[in-house]
Amino acid sequence: MIQRKKNIQLLLLLLLLIAAVSATPFVLQKSSSNVVIDKDMFKVEDISVVDKIEIEGGGVATMLVFDNGKWRVNDKFDADPQRIDVLFSIIGKVEAQRPATLEENKQIVKGSVPLKTVRVFAGDVLVQSFKVVGNQSNTLSYFEQDGQYYVTHIPGYAAYIAGYFDLQEKDWRNSFVFANAWSTLQKMAVGFTQRPSDGFTIEHGLNNYYIDGIENLDTAKMYGLMERISFLQVAEYIEKNEFKQYDSLSKTQPPYQVVVEDLSGKKLTIEFFNRIGEDAFALGRIDSTQLALFGMKQIAPIVKVRRPGLILK
Repeated sequence: MIQRKKNIQLLLLLLLLIAAVSATPFVLQKSSSNVVIDKDMFKVEDISVVDKIEIEGGGVATMLVFDNGKWRVNDKFDADPQRIDVLFSIIGKVEAQRPATLEENKQIVKGSVPLKTVRVFAGDVLVQSFKVVGNQSNTLSYFEQDGQYYVTHIPGYAAYIAGYFDLQEKDWRNSFVFANAWSTLQKMAVGFTQRPSDGFTIEHGLNNYYIDGIENLDTAKMYGLMERISFLQVAEYIEKNEFKQYDSLSKTQPPYQVVVEDLSGKKLTIEFFNRIGEDAFALGRIDSTQLALFGMKQIAPIVKVRRPGLILK
């Protein structure tokens, strides 16, 4: 699970670098098999007009749609902007290297990895369509058009791009819990189940933020906490019945809770559970329903801030 996440993040970093490179002009070239191919056959010529991408395969469909200034995933939640950037880098930079060999075609046909059909739209116009699949060792990516498979790549990088189309619906979700900066917060209530007296509420006053009952407030520590929470980032969203250890933990009472309310009155609740052993990740729950893993390095500075520690000595 976590290794898969690391692989995806590595690909993300590589392709974000590629995104800064100007597009390569259209050319015909000879492949290693001396067959002349159009290396740009899978590229989207103008990615700026794209506003919908469908990825379908294995009985699962993911629809990414640009609406009201942001990308949405299956009309359920906001998409991760970095994920979208990487996807655009792929469809805008991918090149065909060579046709798949007869043996490779046989392996694709009888392979256990499901084909993914990708459709790219500009409004109601289909601007590109292809099928994609990887080999069993996750080293080669094949794109298909008109019944012919081609080995594809991003020039200059040994990235397994087929794996990116295997992302699940939850993987496309924006990893940042909050959409806005801390300066848009109206109220932040922090609670500790085992020691309620350690809890506190940060509120927006006429000119600044304050905590009721604390006159000598350590504002640096308060604003530091607000910033950490406003930039809280999910390492991985998980589902119920996906991991037994987290399912069991989610049935216990979380020792920490924070309820955030923005200036528009919208509220969001995050709960953190006790760490399992020396696990590098902490289990959290968003709005009482969505389970997620957060890095301990990110969580530790947040949960250690308690009411007594916010009073200047």
